[in-house]
Amino acid sequence: DAETGETIWEHRYDHDAAEGHVAQFGDGPRATPLIAGDRIYAIGVAGLMHSLEKETGKVVWAHNLWGAVFGGNWLQHGYTSSPIEYGDTVIALVGGEGKSIVAFDKADGSVVWQAMDHENSYGSPQILEVDGQEQLVAFMRDGLVGADPNTGEELWHYPLEGQFQQNINPPTLVDGRYLFLSSLNNGSRGLELSRGEDGGTQVTEVWASRKVRLYHVTSVNDGDWVYGSSGGGSPAFMSAVNVKTGEIPWRKRGFAKANVVHADGRVIVLDENGQLYLATFTPEDLTVHSEVELLDRVAWTAPTIVGDRMYVRDKVRIMALDLSESWTAEEAMLADAEEAEAGAEEEVEVAAAAAVPAAEEVAEVAAEESEAVKIFRKVDAAAKAVTGVRYKVSSEPSGVATTFVAPAEGGGVMFGWTGQQPEKFAMKVKTTQPGTDEPLEFTGGGDGETFFLVDHVGKKAYEDFDPAVMGSGGQALFAVVMAEFVHPTPFSDEINADVAELQGTETVAGVECHKIHVVYSGGRGESTWFVSTEDYLPRRRIRHFTTPQGEGSLDIVISELEVDPEVGDGDFAMKLPEGYERVDDFAP
Repeated sequence: DAETGETIWEHRYDHDAAEGHVAQFGDGPRATPLIAGDRIYAIGVAGLMHSLEKETGKVVWAHNLWGAVFGGNWLQHGYTSSPIEYGDTVIALVGGEGKSIVAFDKADGSVVWQAMDHENSYGSPQILEVDGQEQLVAFMRDGLVGADPNTGEELWHYPLEGQFQQNINPPTLVDGRYLFLSSLNNGSRGLELSRGEDGGTQVTEVWASRKVRLYHVTSVNDGDWVYGSSGGGSPAFMSAVNVKTGEIPWRKRGFAKANVVHADGRVIVLDENGQLYLATFTPEDLTVHSEVELLDRVAWTAPTIVGDRMYVRDKVRIMALDLSESWTAEEAMLADAEEAEAGAEEEVEVAAAAAVPAAEEVAEVAAEESEAVKIFRKVDAAAKAVTGVRYKVSSEPSGVATTFVAPAEGGGVMFGWTGQQPEKFAMKVKTTQPGTDEPLEFTGGGDGETFFLVDHVGKKAYEDFDPAVMGSGGQALFAVVMAEFVHPTPFSDEINADVAELQGTETVAGVECHKIHVVYSGGRGESTWFVSTEDYLPRRRIRHFTTPQGEGSLDIVISELEVDPEVGDGDFAMKLPEGYERVDDFAP
């Protein structure tokens, strides 16, 4: 019930996530349900599509998009694309051979048309009017596709395939001709679409930039301008870009990765940490009018605004907020007091009824967990508490070509995930390229606003860059350490691994450590972790994994680690060595 939050009906079905599903970010569902007439059309994380009666939740028809009939391609993060309505059909992205996109009859679920051979990614289709013609536009695994929504006939294809085939952000069309599209690995493009005398659609790339990279977030557009959160992790840039020219007049730090939606001339920003902002975006600047800490991490669902009511949620809670001017402070305080009183009474009743079984259940779960898993839970808590860190690290890679890639500026750089950095860090890294004795040496740091990295082999100094840019597409410079050692997100891969076994203790870099062997689910390799018995922060990790180039390993050791250092902003300013080339605002 939209007014009270009471559940009217609920539909569940017994079906596991697909084998190999990455559970780190939850088991879904991911796709937004479609409401059309008296029906709801919903697709679950394992590709099961249901048509339900809106009033009762009764199933009218269902399809398995990943089953033998449609043969949709598996995605490691689960099925994510939301279905859309067109005339008497519901259109869904599938990814099967000859069934890239399928249109179903809304009433009985029969196939109206199925077409093309593009594999699906994580985005959702749209109906756009391109140069006077209605077209179905979808961001597929190998690029952007335009099709006739009545027949599925492919009208055009713009190739754009990233390292992880994650094309997600919905494209934006301006003036019926200029199309903006963006992805994490490839950056942004401006395309001009025009129809010739024969009715065919011509696609021309007008500009391209790596400096704006919208990931699994919503963006807003106002006239010729698109505004959105750029980067794969937090912190991220809030950016403005001109669809027609590619001009980027500003990029603002200070935000976590965020969704943005229009709200009566303003913009509502909800970042993944649960911080809510009311702002104004213009080509000249971004102005934040107010902000509040509202939800918990991870808040990845875009706010929904209906009239003067806004609905928001994180992984655990959903809430409704009143946006009307008549909602006074006195009314808000009264409502909060009534809610707190009602909630307290409900909690007492629930606790009285379930206290004994709940206690027994908790004890049983704790007993089932291994000592290794208990340690990793402490590692998780310790990592989340880190707000500043200074350390030195060395690594010894062997035989893994994907560990290092050639960056835009030459030389070798590390591959890995940035995740969410501590607020302040300074680091030194020494390593070698696999299969060679060629040294690689970096220093770097950041304070949540400014980040820098100095390549002492290539004699280049990068400053004012987006750390999330470095953490995607194989361009992570310091990410391997941030990922393996100071990564304040849940250690779910270790906790949910097939094997997590404590193998005693061992001294690493003068620190006594728990030694834990981990075998990851889905055949994704093994690791040996060495975690301090004192502060539960990792000191060493030996990582064994299989890549297209064959098996390999990466042995990373922290030789010095200082947590929560009392440092000033000057400690994180880049000190440019003599003879080094300065590279501003690096975006590969």
